[in-house]
Amino acid sequence: SAREALGLTVQPMTPVLAQELGVKDKTGVVVARVHEGSPSAEAGLQPGDVIVEANGQPVKTVADLRRALAAQKPGEPTLLRLHRKDASLFVALTKEG
Repeated sequence: SAREALGLTVQPMTPVLAQELGVKDKTGVVVARVHEGSPSAEAGLQPGDVIVEANGQPVKTVADLRRALAAQKPGEPTLLRLHRKDASLFVALTKEG
């Protein structure tokens, strides 16, 4: 899957997770794991980052993220908007191969 190509494991946001992460936003998906040496690791993604947008599409569920990544053309970078604590940042990932 595209998610695996990015080297990312994600999980749905829950009120408990939002509280643990100290994020006000209760939407998005949470990065659970970043695989070493993957495009996600190279882009600086961290466990606990909350993905709120992928390629301009709002991400509220894991299915939303899957859809946004599936609609992508091969070789096109993936643009993610993240919330990390109080910061909002954009990260571009390029899939290998």
